[in-house]
Amino acid sequence: VVPCGSFLGQFARRLPRIRRLAATVPARTPGRLGHLGFPWQDRWRVSPKLTLSLGLRYELYTPPYASRGNGANFNLDTGQLMVAGLGNVDRYTNINIRKNNFAPRLGIAYQIRPTTVIRAGYGRSFFPNFFSIQISHNFPVDYAQNISASVGQPLGFTLSQGPPLPAAPVVPSNGLLPLPPDVGATGIPLNRKTAYVDMYNLAIQQQVAKNFSVQLAYVGNVARHLYDFYDANAPVPGPGPSNNNRPYFATFGYTQGITAFANDLSSNYNSLQISADKRLSSYYSFTAQYTWSKTLNYGDNSREYGPYDLNTQYGPAGFDRRHAFSLGHVLDLPFGKDRP
Repeated sequence: VVPCGSFLGQFARRLPRIRRLAATVPARTPGRLGHLGFPWQDRWRVSPKLTLSLGLRYELYTPPYASRGNGANFNLDTGQLMVAGLGNVDRYTNINIRKNNFAPRLGIAYQIRPTTVIRAGYGRSFFPNFFSIQISHNFPVDYAQNISASVGQPLGFTLSQGPPLPAAPVVPSNGLLPLPPDVGATGIPLNRKTAYVDMYNLAIQQQVAKNFSVQLAYVGNVARHLYDFYDANAPVPGPGPSNNNRPYFATFGYTQGITAFANDLSSNYNSLQISADKRLSSYYSFTAQYTWSKTLNYGDNSREYGPYDLNTQYGPAGFDRRHAFSLGHVLDLPFGKDRP
């Protein structure tokens, strides 16, 4: 039991200035996630001048799941909680499993002449969205009991007695139930998608002189279905009381916060990269690199400042760096295994 407000002594005398107490009933069995991956990769020297690198990886990421009655997901379309393993609700709370996560890879290197090489590459990588075990933190598995009293009015119990136990929730056999008053919820979309990034590059390397080469490259990537969450019941700006402007108020009467998870963000990166390498000896070399780039995304992967209009959040990323230059050197120790 966590007192939220002023002095504990006043609470013990039953004359609290405390306005609210919250008791949390934890999940008995936490949610789980599943992951499988099967990679394949090969390198093929087509000719003395042409080399291909081919690869394919299959990824399977399951939604969070729980045993019967130990997880619940808020359906953002119907406004109801769906309890795992009851009625027509499966242990994944009817969140789909994406089974088409094939990630190809392709690399090409072609020697135009002894001093000139062209390289190109493409690859896709999937990664799980961080929905974690949120289904085990929803009513009726994990919820808060709120007990309020007006300022100067006593609560119905002392500190030594403790608050009364919350009433056990009654879950229908079909596993569907509305949100109780003042109890928040978290909703994972049933058409959940797996985030991925496509990466690509094209480069030409030229040997300018003995032990000196330069390279010019285009490097970019595009990420789709990036993870995001927001308050789906935040008031929409408009006239009248704020609660009346909450999306779930008109139909369901909900005024509490409802956290919605989503896969609707994206980002892109494009760059021109120039590098030079100079080997001064068989043990020592210098390298220099300059990058001109631009990164665009949606509010640094957050819609906090524009939950209902994503287009207002699109722009340069907070970590975007238009110009970058680096200078380094490599010293190979002239002793050890396989050294002349």
